[in-house]
Amino acid sequence: MKSSLEVYFVIVFLFSGMIFGQTLSGDYRVLGGRRIKEIIIRGNSKTKDWVIRREIYSQVGEPFDPQLMAEDRNRIDNLQIFSEVRITPIPSEGDTSITLLVRVKERLNFFPYPTLDWTEENGWMYGGGAALENFRGRNQKLYFEGLFGGVTNFFLKFSDPWITGNHVSMGIKLFRKERENRYEEFYETSYGFRLSAGRYFSEYIKTKAEGGYLSLTADRAGKTISPSRRDHLPWARVILCYDNRDLYYNPHKGWLNTFSLSHTGLLKQDQPNFQSFTADVRRYLPLWFDHVLGINGLLALQGGRVPIYQGFYLGGVATVRGWDPNSRRGRNLFLASTEYRFDLLRKKAYTEWFDFGLGGVLFVDSGIVWDTGDQCRWSRGLTGYGLGIRLFMPIVGVFRIDLAWNTRGQIQWEIYQGAKF
Repeated sequence: MKSSLEVYFVIVFLFSGMIFGQTLSGDYRVLGGRRIKEIIIRGNSKTKDWVIRREIYSQVGEPFDPQLMAEDRNRIDNLQIFSEVRITPIPSEGDTSITLLVRVKERLNFFPYPTLDWTEENGWMYGGGAALENFRGRNQKLYFEGLFGGVTNFFLKFSDPWITGNHVSMGIKLFRKERENRYEEFYETSYGFRLSAGRYFSEYIKTKAEGGYLSLTADRAGKTISPSRRDHLPWARVILCYDNRDLYYNPHKGWLNTFSLSHTGLLKQDQPNFQSFTADVRRYLPLWFDHVLGINGLLALQGGRVPIYQGFYLGGVATVRGWDPNSRRGRNLFLASTEYRFDLLRKKAYTEWFDFGLGGVLFVDSGIVWDTGDQCRWSRGLTGYGLGIRLFMPIVGVFRIDLAWNTRGQIQWEIYQGAKF
């Protein structure tokens, strides 16, 4: 009986996606090939015109391409500073040219917010913060947040995605955190900073260099590499990324492949000193009824003097849903996830400052962690599966609620801010 109800629930869930996920849009193919006479932007009272225009590849004097116009709309939407973006080709009177009218609705650029959160590792947390998005109308972002409860955490973060040249970017983050590390059973006090700089080498190939420092102190011996109970972890990382997704917040097609190499620590024997390699491959395949099949493979390897708090924990909302966090632990990780996604309510702007969308998902996660080669056996892995909903909102981005089963038949609710992949 239980299995029959589960199957019935899944069928109803899918059918609702087929009904409510479909939308109709204008067909502008009949205007294809006409010369673009002018590009007009409306609705940007704060945002600089050039922030929008540099995302528009359609050019005045060139033939109109409806597909390119759709990609222009997605690029502007990916700035994540507008609640709505529309591009309409308007035929000119008296000739065969057209005018492209770009209409945007700006989100609030300053947004104080309360925070109430719960994670499997840290428990309940409360606090608040402030987000200053589209700072100075240049798509710069400034965030501050303070949390209390299971974690006492403060951070200040600033980023500019396009300073000059070909998407030359920069970012900085300062943070301090205190918490009871429940997995490793010690009280942790840490602080540090992160600096980053990046650029595009083509429309889809991106690079980034990052560096920073982490100081971590434990309240008891044996939890750090250093006998003084304080580890110093300077680190540097290089990242290569191929990204041709159509939409960042909810991709319907494309690839996101990210590869990184990093070094962390000092050469001193009483301090951490290790290297890391990560390969994160994500594929989004468009299906029928505007549904999407998302596939993700993640490999993370570490070698050297790796402290226990830098290991991986298998199980839970970020790895294999349906299992308790810390069901397995190790210094190396492999994850494979598949999600069948569909829109229940296509994201749209309801007010000038609030846009909202709702999606559904069916998923399967599998993974394994290990320290040594002989432990790298799939018989030590975990698998979970389930279904869930996705809420797309400003500031928060993606908020997900999942109902997950593991292979032992146990059921768990998984709630988290941010997409799985």
